[in-house]
Amino acid sequence: MIKVFLRTSLLGVLIILKAWDVGAQNKKLNVIYILADDLGYSELGVYGNRFNETPVLDKMAKEGIRFTNFYAAAPVCSPYRAALMTGQYPARLHITDYLRPDAAQHLDRNHTTLAEMFQQNGYRTGIVGKWHLSGYVKEGAPEETLPDKHGFDEVMMSENRGIAEGAYYWPYFWNKEIAKKMPGEHEYLTDRQNKEAVDFIERNKTVPFFLYLSHYAVHTAVHGKPDLVSYFRKKPGAGKNPATKKNPTNDPYLRFSEDTWAQTNNPHLAAQLKVIDEGAGMILQKLKETGLDKNTLIIFTSDNGGETRVTTNSPLRGGKSMLYEGGVREPFIIWGRPVKQKIK
Repeated sequence: MIKVFLRTSLLGVLIILKAWDVGAQNKKLNVIYILADDLGYSELGVYGNRFNETPVLDKMAKEGIRFTNFYAAAPVCSPYRAALMTGQYPARLHITDYLRPDAAQHLDRNHTTLAEMFQQNGYRTGIVGKWHLSGYVKEGAPEETLPDKHGFDEVMMSENRGIAEGAYYWPYFWNKEIAKKMPGEHEYLTDRQNKEAVDFIERNKTVPFFLYLSHYAVHTAVHGKPDLVSYFRKKPGAGKNPATKKNPTNDPYLRFSEDTWAQTNNPHLAAQLKVIDEGAGMILQKLKETGLDKNTLIIFTSDNGGETRVTTNSPLRGGKSMLYEGGVREPFIIWGRPVKQKIK
């Protein structure tokens, strides 16, 4: 366990890696940055949660480094992501609140992004998922700058219409052009993102790469897969809440079903987090299969604290949109062979 204060930018992490001399074998280190959305500090087992189940992330923390005092640059989405991409404070970028779908504001192309820095050093870059650093022309914004304009060679599952209130099943209203790929009648967004991440690794296994797996989960309205939600509902202490008027038939494949707004031990949040954890396991397995586990760094964190309608962020005060600890203090895990070798 390491207690350290770092800002959101990955640049701070790269400084640490340089100090550890992880490039001693003259190999470029692959970097995978897994970002959860609205995940509170204490939702993972390794951070004290006893209801949610995150065995893969817990194992990664025990094998690598678990940060206990890591702070996001902002308590809401877009400012954090702007800081992550540029290494600058949100106020300096004039992005201090989340961007609405019709916003004229966007991350200016004059800023050099993290992805562009990787590109300049011979990396293949990819983003799977949420961007949220622009308004969208399809929603009335006068202009937009999406990930392909900021250094990402491959853009998968990113929105072009906004991301409000979840929407975790295909067809995705936030990007109607995305074709269904997963088997079965109901393609689940987090499953699809996990698959796209693994496929990106397979496609780029012979070149150095930077992969930004930017999950939409567990952004409200939280919505887990029915089988996992049912599993967590049966656990002792599971939170309860009736279905809302927006889903009067309590259809499990529609948003706002039963227990969506359970504040403590939310079964939907737990179910979504379980799929994020499974995705981390899929990535580790793919790295092992390809031999890239020896030369890949994985970082896991969240953009801001949990939404207080669906979690308590206990023992911290407050949550998303607040500058109390619950809004900006985040789980932060670094995993990789170079890390393990250095801390033995």
